[in-house]
Amino acid sequence: MAVFEITKDDKGFRFVLKADSGQVLVNSETYTSKASAQNGIESIKKNAASLGQYKISQRPDGKYSFALKAKNHQPVAHSLQYYNEAAVNEGVSLMQKVAPDARVIDKT
Repeated sequence: MAVFEITKDDKGFRFVLKADSGQVLVNSETYTSKASAQNGIESIKKNAASLGQYKISQRPDGKYSFALKAKNHQPVAHSLQYYNEAAVNEGVSLMQKVAPDARVIDKT
């Protein structure tokens, strides 16, 4: 089962979503509180299934990434880089499948 892992560093709280394989699907923004990070996770769970909440971008070097936006259109999490459009689309598809039911692990 996919998992959200919440961590804390000197800048604040962050989370990643990992697929069953352990692959990191997305990284969060930095939050000032654990509660805010938890709210970010809930936003992802609610919005992940909606294709309209994703923004796919191509970088100048030709690599792709995606961001998942909350209902207020602010990015909640960003993917790692993908080498082609097919791969980034697979990443979005995987997010849509696993994020809504992913469990949360607090590593703070």
